[in-house]
Amino acid sequence: MTARATGLLVPQVPVAVVAGFAADGRVWRAFDHLVTTGPGTLALFPVGLVDGDLTRVTDGCPVPWQEVWAVLDTPCTPWDVALAPEVLARLAPKAAAHLSPYGWTRDVVPAQAAVPSMTRLVAPCGVRVALLGANHD
Repeated sequence: MTARATGLLVPQVPVAVVAGFAADGRVWRAFDHLVTTGPGTLALFPVGLVDGDLTRVTDGCPVPWQEVWAVLDTPCTPWDVALAPEVLARLAPKAAAHLSPYGWTRDVVPAQAAVPSMTRLVAPCGVRVALLGANHD
């Protein structure tokens, strides 16, 4: 069943906006998501949300696949924290500026030995932003 058939409004994110989440402007495709990395961040966009020319997207994963898989596959829990728009703007300003700031949740997910855990921000549309290092609460 399509989003149109269910009456849901699915946002379309231009690929140029996705590239803006990357420190170097590069966009990667892995696990049916577009992946970008920046200082202390990992952003994942479901491919179906992205609009535009994907010919410059690189197939592969810019970080260890375990990190991406942890952000994508760790189930959300009932104790995930709902984020107010102003908190999202502080934690992930690009996400708050380019996507709806409503309905996001925050939790902590395990990753791997190099990155024991990450703060994960999840949008209702399926976009995920992981915060690592100094950005990790």
